[in-house]
Amino acid sequence: VFDAAFPQQRRNRTDVCAFGFEANPAHKKRLDQLQHAYTSRGWRAVFFHLAVAAEDGMLTFWHVNSDRDKKYQEWGFSTLHPSPRRFPNATAEEVKTIDFAAWVNENIHSRYVPAAI
Repeated sequence: VFDAAFPQQRRNRTDVCAFGFEANPAHKKRLDQLQHAYTSRGWRAVFFHLAVAAEDGMLTFWHVNSDRDKKYQEWGFSTLHPSPRRFPNATAEEVKTIDFAAWVNENIHSRYVPAAI
């Protein structure tokens, strides 16, 4: 079924770009490896290690630092301050933000859009 819907010649598109944004520095190494793997196949994928927001700046995120959170790749990484009673080891981290609307306007809006896959 997959091959019928997505023939091989339409899967290896080098005219498509993909952009990802991830604020949690704990994912940087893996995303850099993934970007390298994609690039080596001729795919254009770029991961930005920052948070998207309504303006450029900095934003405080929190690492919960619990065993369960680490087991699940820090799903608890958030801008919400965790309860000190439940998460006494929580730590803050300042993360750079980017004005996402401005970024899209500057980098995507005027780009050539390839034919649908």
